[in-house]
Amino acid sequence: MATLKTRVTNTIRTTNNASKNLHVLLVDLLEHARDHGDHTELARLLNGLRTTATRVESILFWVEAFSPLNRGTDQDGKLKFTMPKNPEKRRQYMLDDAAAIAPWELTKEPVQKPFDLKKAHENMLKKYGKAEEVVSVDPQDIDAMIAELNALKPVLRTA
Repeated sequence: MATLKTRVTNTIRTTNNASKNLHVLLVDLLEHARDHGDHTELARLLNGLRTTATRVESILFWVEAFSPLNRGTDQDGKLKFTMPKNPEKRRQYMLDDAAAIAPWELTKEPVQKPFDLKKAHENMLKKYGKAEEVVSVDPQDIDAMIAELNALKPVLRTA
């Protein structure tokens, strides 16, 4: 058990240090983009972080909040940044603010809510009742939907 306790302590320390280093690096990358008009390393970092436990969406929100950079994707679907061509429409780089607020402090992590099938069904019936027009559905599709719901019964059953 002591080994797990040590590993948890070390992971907390390592993660906190990595978070601090990441924040400093992000501010440096914004400063580099401001000074040189080059945001390729920022995009490369965030593309690389997408497969980690890092909250990349919060970092993207942070980048857009503290710089004139807008997120987009290239032809391969990789993240890239652009700036409005018209200088008058560009937001300013706010490096002091960016340094003061880490991305994970700027936005809250989304809380996953449990799926409520009964509520989803009630909402569907409300929408159906308000609909001006209903798209026709093949009876086989309805049977397939019912079969899929029936297959969920063991998972959805409560005590």
